[in-house]
Amino acid sequence: MKILALESSTAHGSVALIDSDDVKFQTSSREQKSHSEIIHTFIEQGLKQLQWKVADIDLFASTIGPGSFTGIRVSINSAKSFAFVFNKPIIGVDSLLNMAHVNFEILKHSMETKTITCMINAYKNMVYLGQYTLKDGKISVVTAPTVVRVQDLGSVIKDKTLVVGDGYTVYEPHFSDQIKPLSLRPTGLYDYPTAEMTGRLAKQIWVDNKSTSTFEWKLILPLYLRASEAEENKKGIKYTPL
Repeated sequence: MKILALESSTAHGSVALIDSDDVKFQTSSREQKSHSEIIHTFIEQGLKQLQWKVADIDLFASTIGPGSFTGIRVSINSAKSFAFVFNKPIIGVDSLLNMAHVNFEILKHSMETKTITCMINAYKNMVYLGQYTLKDGKISVVTAPTVVRVQDLGSVIKDKTLVVGDGYTVYEPHFSDQIKPLSLRPTGLYDYPTAEMTGRLAKQIWVDNKSTSTFEWKLILPLYLRASEAEENKKGIKYTPL
């Protein structure tokens, strides 16, 4: 099975081409403002390098957020367009769950705790947050994706947890004395979702559900947990200073 996986919901956009379980091509960029240009360049580079055509892809995959409103649309719209044109299945992957899998895999032999809290910068002193636990090799959701004010993180972080994401790196100086000692940051953590993990998770979802589910392009929706900045300004929603 050939998979084209895209991730552009965060500052680190990436593209991966996977054949069965073998990652044939992957590359990334930290230029968030140019994801719309770079993602398509990366797709072209990968296809050319492998001598594949878009029509050869069996499954398209994209992160769906939460994250950058514009970034989410770049990868989702690209994957949906391909899936529509070539009548192929498409699967969306939660960006926070992606990060949990990436980091549990990095630290699987050296974890002080089996819980991880993933944070993506939502700006205006807020983070997109998901909390997960690893048991018997399987990841379970503790706190489903939500948006939390930095001042309210203590209502979620009550025990020791690995903490990853650019939401942590940006706001950690403002963490309360209550949650700082509970937030563990061993070396080697990766603070962003990846296209490779998007593809791997999508393949597993496909294998587990292909006989009972439909994976049509029109069923893939972005995971928006906040209104856009323009909508918030129109409604007079203000952010709370730290």
